[in-house]
Amino acid sequence: MGGALFAINAGYVSPDILGFGKAGDSLIAALVGGFGLLAGPAVGTFLFVYAQANFNFGGNLHLFTGLALIVVLVFMPGGITGAFQKLYHRIRKGRR
Repeated sequence: MGGALFAINAGYVSPDILGFGKAGDSLIAALVGGFGLLAGPAVGTFLFVYAQANFNFGGNLHLFTGLALIVVLVFMPGGITGAFQKLYHRIRKGRR
C-alpha cells in the first residue's frame, strides 16, 4: 500500500528506490514498531519518519537509528507495540 501511494504521489518510480537502503529502512521501522499487532509497523514507520525529520543533524541519523534499533531489540523484543501490549495485560491482570 505504501508503494502504491508513493507511486501515485511521485508520478514515477525509479529503480533506485528499490535499493537495499530503502528496504532496510522499512525493515527497521517494522522491527521498532513490532510485528505482533497490525498497528506495529505503522507505529514504527511514524517514529522512523519523525526521527528522520528531527534527529538528522550533523549527519548522525544512522547512529541514532542504530542505537534506537539496539535499544528496542534488547529491551523490547516484541517492539514498541508489543511492550505496550504486555504492559496493558499486566495492568489489567493486576486489577482483577
